[in-house]
Amino acid sequence: MIISLSLGGLVVLAIAHSIVDDLTNSSKVLKSFQVTSSQKLVLDLVESDLSYGALIDYSSPEFGQSGCPLTGRKPILSIQAESGVITYTVGSAPSKIWNGDVLMRCGPAYGLDGRLSHSNQFQNRVLLDNVSCESGECLRLEPTGLDGISKIILTQDLFSGSHGSWAVKTDRYVDTALAL
Repeated sequence: MIISLSLGGLVVLAIAHSIVDDLTNSSKVLKSFQVTSSQKLVLDLVESDLSYGALIDYSSPEFGQSGCPLTGRKPILSIQAESGVITYTVGSAPSKIWNGDVLMRCGPAYGLDGRLSHSNQFQNRVLLDNVSCESGECLRLEPTGLDGISKIILTQDLFSGSHGSWAVKTDRYVDTALAL
């Protein structure tokens, strides 16, 4: 009787452990899905900005010029649009509500018609937090070898006490024929 109770207890513990592991993995998958959705919105914005202008080469003096204070953030992508330079930067967050380094966009706002505003007022907005840029990979444009086609890659770190840390990477191919 004692042996069967012990074996039954072990089986119940094994099943409980399996259920906890499944819940942990499910929440990790759900978080990754949410982050991927946010990243796709950021890639939509970058692609839209690219459609309004041309990339500025890293070696150009115009690269990283911004209508917003950068406050120590590093410019990683600049686009010359008709209404001014759109600059994507990465670095420390402007306030404590954000986690880790942030990806920000400085440039003209979009109007209600979905087009870039031609006002002289630039907005500096956080797009994502927890971006990983140790190797410059948080947001980058990579040539594909095909004329006018580049790949935008966005990487974001996720941290959770019980889940450890992992990175979520989203990419998209874009037409940069006008930008290059």
